[in-house]
Amino acid sequence: MKKYNSDIVLGTVTLNVNNLDNQLNFYTHTMGMHIISYNGTSATLGTIDNKPLLILNKVHTKFIRSYGLYHISYLVPSEQDLANILNHFVSTKVLLEGGADHGYSNAIYLSDPEGNGIEVYYDKDEKFWDKREDGRIIDITEALDAEHLLNISQPISPYQLPIGTSVGHIHLSVKNSKESSNFFQHILGFKDKFTVPNASWIAYGDYHHHLAVNNWAGPNLNLRKKGTPGLEKFDIHFIDGNTYNLVIQRIKIHNINILKETDDNITISDQNGIIINLINGIK
Repeated sequence: MKKYNSDIVLGTVTLNVNNLDNQLNFYTHTMGMHIISYNGTSATLGTIDNKPLLILNKVHTKFIRSYGLYHISYLVPSEQDLANILNHFVSTKVLLEGGADHGYSNAIYLSDPEGNGIEVYYDKDEKFWDKREDGRIIDITEALDAEHLLNISQPISPYQLPIGTSVGHIHLSVKNSKESSNFFQHILGFKDKFTVPNASWIAYGDYHHHLAVNNWAGPNLNLRKKGTPGLEKFDIHFIDGNTYNLVIQRIKIHNINILKETDDNITISDQNGIIINLINGIK
C-alpha cells in the first residue's frame, strides 16, 4: 500500500566531504548511524538493519558557496524516537540550531561538521495536520516542547538511529524558489502543498512535503558543481512505473539536462546544477 497515496519515496542522499574520517565520526557517534560499507574514499551509512540513508564521498576540491542542500530531513518512526535522540544530543552536548512544532511534525535542527544541514523529525497523526480542501497542508513554526520530549525520553547507550528511520524530505537552497517549484511540479510531477514568497513545500500524494525549495540565500550564489563539497545528488524512487515513464517523457520533451540514462534509471540536473537520480522501483 502506498503511504500517503504517494507514487514516490526518497532514497539515499550523497554528500561530498573533505574530511571523511571526521564526518564518519559525526554520523556514527552523533547521529547514531551504522556503517554499511566503507572503502577508504566512500562510505554508505544507515540504520542497523542495513537500510541506506546517506553516502559520503571524499573529495579534495575546495568548498564554494553554491545552491544545493539546505537540509536533509531524517524521519524517525515515533515521538518516542525523537525524544530519545534529543536526550542523546543534550547528554552528549551536541550543538543544536533549533527545534520547531510545524503543526504536522515536530523537528530538531543541527548541522554536520562541514555545514550540511540536518533535520530530525517525526510526523504527528494526520488528524492534527491542517489540511485544506485544495490539497494544501499548512506549515506553521511554533516552539518545540523540548521539556515534554526530555521527560518521556529514554537514554540509549550507545545511541543508534532507530530501525524504520528514512529520508522523509529534502530541503534545497535554490536561486529562484518559484522557478524551482515549477520545475519539480511540471516536470517531475510534484504538487504544491504550501508556498510563501521565497519558499515552497511540494509533495506527491497526500504528504505534507517530500521536497522544499527556498531562495533565502539570495540570487548571487554559484550554481551547484559536481564533485564539490556538499550535495552531490539525491535519489527519488518511483513506486509506479507508469508515473516514472510519464516523468521521463516530460524530461525529454522539455530538454532537461540528462547526465545518465539506463532502462530503469535516469540522472538529471536542474537549473541550479542540483543532480537528481530518478529510479523506477524500490530495491
